[in-house]
Amino acid sequence: MGQIVNGVCVTDACCSRIHMDLSDFQKRVYDHVRTIPTGKVQTYGGVATAIGCPSAGRAVGSALKKNPFGPDSGCDESIIVNCHRVVPATRNVGGYFGDTTNEGQMKKRMKLEEEGVQIDERGDVCKSCICD
Repeated sequence: MGQIVNGVCVTDACCSRIHMDLSDFQKRVYDHVRTIPTGKVQTYGGVATAIGCPSAGRAVGSALKKNPFGPDSGCDESIIVNCHRVVPATRNVGGYFGDTTNEGQMKKRMKLEEEGVQIDERGDVCKSCICD
């Protein structure tokens, strides 16, 4: 099984494409987001607070927009960073890999709903699914 060691992917499928250029901040974001359980989400600000940078919610979003460990990256399942599990403080689904169009929002919504996240008719994640 693949794993992350000091923020570096040690799985052959992705080692050739990524790595040593990740900042310490990106490593902390990706390592934390990996801990968000299926069926739950966390806000960008919640992730920022969890990694010790409470005012860095926007920077968390920027790091996730560049996520090299996404579900479609070809990386081993054990190191995937499910960035769709991070949402804005408004609880709206938000964009997916920087795509804030309806198409991007629908992709993210579908992924969340497949994992059991409840989303209301306005497109907001139910409070019980947030793990901030």
